[in-house]
Amino acid sequence: MARKIMTKVMALLSITDDIYDVYGTSDELQSFTDVIMRWDELEEAAQQLKEYLKVHFHNLTKALQDFNNELSSHGKSYRIKYLQILKVIVRAWNDEVKWRDDGYIPALREHLEVSTVTTGYNVLACASFIEMGDVVTKEVFDWVLTFPKFSYQAALICRFRDDVVSQEVTYTQS
Repeated sequence: MARKIMTKVMALLSITDDIYDVYGTSDELQSFTDVIMRWDELEEAAQQLKEYLKVHFHNLTKALQDFNNELSSHGKSYRIKYLQILKVIVRAWNDEVKWRDDGYIPALREHLEVSTVTTGYNVLACASFIEMGDVVTKEVFDWVLTFPKFSYQAALICRFRDDVVSQEVTYTQS
């Protein structure tokens, strides 16, 4: 079950990232971000989204419900609430969209504060613990939500690597 959860979370993150990077408009993505931020009022808020975002939102909520059902059968349904860390990455993706559309180039520190989050490392770290049995406690989840140094450093390496590769592709295509 742990592998299934990780696979679904990675797929959903990848699709969401693509929606923010290349598909959605600023207004559509702001609405989608607002819906995710109001996690407890999901169904009502989601009705106002464009159709493609409704479909993606439905897939997100269905996956979370499936995870919750599986965890409930093991008495660990409290763990699913930790995947609401997704709010953090969605907010960061939306910040990047605003920067892009405003032509804003942030200072390096500001860029890294946001772009290390958008690597998804913290969300994936949390998701990897969801179905790991009794060795993972509530304290472990609380600790992961703090974006601990190891997770931040891994995200930083990933971000720099991705930025270098993106830059190389840009120069090669020119």
